[in-house]
Amino acid sequence: MRTTMRSAVIVLSGALGIGAVSPSAAADDDKQACVSAYEHAQVLKREGKLRASREKLRMCARDVCPALVRNDCIAWLDQVDRALPSVVIEAKRDDADLTVAKVTLDGNVVSQRLDGKAIELEAGEHVVKVETEGGAPMEQTIVVREGEKNRLVSFAYKTKKGPDDEGYAPPGAVVPAERPVPIGVWPLAALGVVGVGAFAVLGSLGSNDEQNLRSTCAPSCAHSDADSVHTKFILADISLGIGAASLVGAAIWYLARPTAAAKEKDDTGPMVTAGPRGGSVGFRARF
Repeated sequence: MRTTMRSAVIVLSGALGIGAVSPSAAADDDKQACVSAYEHAQVLKREGKLRASREKLRMCARDVCPALVRNDCIAWLDQVDRALPSVVIEAKRDDADLTVAKVTLDGNVVSQRLDGKAIELEAGEHVVKVETEGGAPMEQTIVVREGEKNRLVSFAYKTKKGPDDEGYAPPGAVVPAERPVPIGVWPLAALGVVGVGAFAVLGSLGSNDEQNLRSTCAPSCAHSDADSVHTKFILADISLGIGAASLVGAAIWYLARPTAAAKEKDDTGPMVTAGPRGGSVGFRARF
């Protein structure tokens, strides 16, 4: 009510001033614009539209405006400037600042570079989006408050591992390493041992049978007996080839196994303890 009455007084004062001084038409328009801006600035300020209110207050704070209007607008302009929040947007790739980036605020592009300058916006909820060269777009929803100045909104692009990342090691640190044996080495080596063992057994049997034939029926032994000896020698040679190839393959696989970071040992399993008063059996597990 008080503001409305004051506006009416200002309008009346402006009208009286116009009639008494008889200014030019341009001066009349200026004063009318001052009074209109004065009234609209108050409405916009109450609605929380501080940036729009500030534009109106700048109009009615000009020297051409009546003193009563100008003084109020100057005071209110200072209040709006202090209440209008702002943010500063930054983006980093690892530890380096990025400057080339498209900044979008609530769907509207506000900048094509990150220069460290503050961006003014109305109090409330906003969606900030940053798009950089070689990086995926990143987005944040923020809530800014009246009077909150130069709030930092940061976006981080990481290409290097940090202390919180799995597998990170500080520069110069010695990382425990191990060369785990591939599980396939063992069956391949076992096959090699079996092949060599079969060669030894079949070769021995074949030699014994051959000596037996030489001492009993040579040179007129039955073909079936001779074929049996020959078959044992062939199978012995095949077993030797398979065994040797398997052992060589297992050795190459074992020697060429890669080095990996050492894993924490799993001490889960049965546990037996003994003491002067007896012993106990339990199970250790990690949770």
